[in-house]
Amino acid sequence: TKIVLKNIADGVIVTDESNHIILMNPVAMDWFGFKNSDQFLAKSIDQVIPNEELVQLVNKLKETEVREINTTEILLKGSDGWKKVILQARATNIFDEEENRWSGVVTVLRDITKEKEIDRMKTELVSMVAHELRSPLTSISGFSELLLDPNTAPEQTREYATIILKESNRLNELINKFLDISKIESGKIQMRKIPVDLKLLIAKVLEYNGQLANKKNIQVEIKAPPHISEVMVDKDMMEQVVLNLFSNAVKYSPENARITIRVFENKNTVGFEVEDTGYGIPENALPRIFDKFYRVSDNEQVQEVQGSGLGLALVKQIVEIHNGDIRVQSSVGEGSTFTVTLPKTATTTPKKLDDMMIV
Repeated sequence: TKIVLKNIADGVIVTDESNHIILMNPVAMDWFGFKNSDQFLAKSIDQVIPNEELVQLVNKLKETEVREINTTEILLKGSDGWKKVILQARATNIFDEEENRWSGVVTVLRDITKEKEIDRMKTELVSMVAHELRSPLTSISGFSELLLDPNTAPEQTREYATIILKESNRLNELINKFLDISKIESGKIQMRKIPVDLKLLIAKVLEYNGQLANKKNIQVEIKAPPHISEVMVDKDMMEQVVLNLFSNAVKYSPENARITIRVFENKNTVGFEVEDTGYGIPENALPRIFDKFYRVSDNEQVQEVQGSGLGLALVKQIVEIHNGDIRVQSSVGEGSTFTVTLPKTATTTPKKLDDMMIV
């Protein structure tokens, strides 16, 4: 029994008929900050464990003489101070058959903090998705009704149809990004890795999407060494990473800004950084910038930019499933730099590209 109590993941506390603790396993001792049994043995549970819900559970079980299951939030004192941990407490009366009486209570505590956090995140995610979907759907529905109105002027018809198309594309982009993230998180996404030259891949993405910058007269520059090792990546996914970072740099930069994409190589890694001279990200927003649906809210210029808040979350997940790393540096009013680092392939084939390209 002692071996079992010592090795199970749950916490166990045994009290006698007077609510004095007669046994506590190592897990429970660690949760409540006890170093040795002298700190709690033969002491009342309400004296050594400052948690009203847990004490009430034991008392209630003692009074009713039935099995009770209860979930309670308990503040546990860890090495770094007090931390919030949610425990599911299952208490069972101990019946002494020889004396034919109830002689104590066994309380089993299971840490369900992660389960509760997952439930909270799921609820929050559903709420965010519903909110993001509602906006384009409302526009599509409203302008569709205007198109059906016989009093709508012909010159307005094209304008309304353009808005509907724009919102439909926005909705489609949101759904695709959300599905991509879901596939990665569930481990169901299929990767087709091939050796890729990042310089050529970036050049291709900018060739097809350079008009995004041209519309705002933003100068785009690629800087790269003449020789670069290949990386083993899923080409389509990595193009998506580059496109998301590039389009973000364009969206969050004013007209006549500048975007510089630098490709670099170190001993064991190859990577690139996307630097812009845009609006920048506040320091307090940086820790959450890769969270799903997170958008900077305390900058009027940024608030005017449409976005789902999924692009950077998707970028981070794609980079990480490639065993890579992404980081950001930013200053408000000066711009941002996103740096992606990827491991080299086992075999490398250096390729050439002009040191500098203007898009």
